[in-house]
Amino acid sequence: MKKQRIAVMVLALFCVLLGGCFNTNVKQQEYSSHGFKITMDEGMTEKELATTTATFMNDKVVVTALKEEFSTLEVVDVNKDSTLEDYAKAVLKNNKADYELKEKDGIHYFEYEETVNGKDFYYLAPVYKSDDAFWLVNFACEKSNKDDYYDTFIKWAKTVAIDN
Repeated sequence: MKKQRIAVMVLALFCVLLGGCFNTNVKQQEYSSHGFKITMDEGMTEKELATTTATFMNDKVVVTALKEEFSTLEVVDVNKDSTLEDYAKAVLKNNKADYELKEKDGIHYFEYEETVNGKDFYYLAPVYKSDDAFWLVNFACEKSNKDDYYDTFIKWAKTVAIDN
């Protein structure tokens, strides 16, 4: 779980360094990778990372998804009978974080901020459960864009579908 956070931070930095324009009237598109589906703005690019199950990005945001099968979570007392809240709390405990677990429109998530190479980033991290695993998704953008992306991240989070 810690490796996933590091990967998100590195990707977010890479995303920011690319620069470019952002059009708020972009059409929506469904993206799919390794059983993870999400509808977001057109123009996202899929990237392969060893530390994530799926990664999509454009010049302003990074979205990662990490599938954690129940069998690998038993060491942190999470299993198929655990709730989303149980899993989220295990993620927070494993990362020694005290972020507040929130719920909006049926999405269970936590928010956090990190500074990477002198740049401040904002993350919204919803959790999901499928038949065989929990999923941790991270939406990331520069902290200065938090107010612009919070509602967008929630909107995108509501479109997530996991193949069982």
